Amino acid sequence: MKTTRIILSALILILPACDGGNGAFDTAWSLFESGKYQEAKTEFEAHISDGSEAYVGLGWSSLRMDSISAADGYFAQIIGDTLIDGYAGLVAVKWAQRDYANTILFGDVVLLAQFDYIFSHDVTVNNQDIALHQAFAYYALGNLSGCISKIRQVDPDFSNGVNDPGIEDIILAKLTSLGLNGL
Repeated sequence: MKTTRIILSALILILPACDGGNGAFDTAWSLFESGKYQEAKTEFEAHISDGSEAYVGLGWSSLRMDSISAADGYFAQIIGDTLIDGYAGLVAVKWAQRDYANTILFGDVVLLAQFDYIFSHDVTVNNQDIALHQAFAYYALGNLSGCISKIRQVDPDFSNGVNDPGIEDIILAKLTSLGLNGL
């Protein structure tokens, strides 16, 4: 746990709130935004030598094509880099792999670096979606207080506490009503 906090702290110090902004990827991102994920993937592959943003695009394109393992491999290439969108992708990948501890960890990386995060290529992937994935992950790990904290980031009016009678059922009903959107 101490090592995880050190890694998280180091990442937060080096992560600026930016999206990369390389014009070489405009066509690829446009294809991605149009739902043409295979074509976007091909375009990102053509620019792999242009840097980490290619791996982020490959990861997101693979993720949208339900190729979780491939997405994981692409996103792993950017760990330690400054592209927040890659860490947001890792939240989805780790969630899909049922790696709940890393869902929470990478969610923290995103939200601590940019608390009002929005993925510019799919606005349904945002700070609330990240927090909701973390809430589900905390629930899956049996950490009800962590879950409640994340629910309150999405719905500040949620007033139930960990000691309330039937809290597990209340939390599950709330999580179900909130649903998962972008990731």
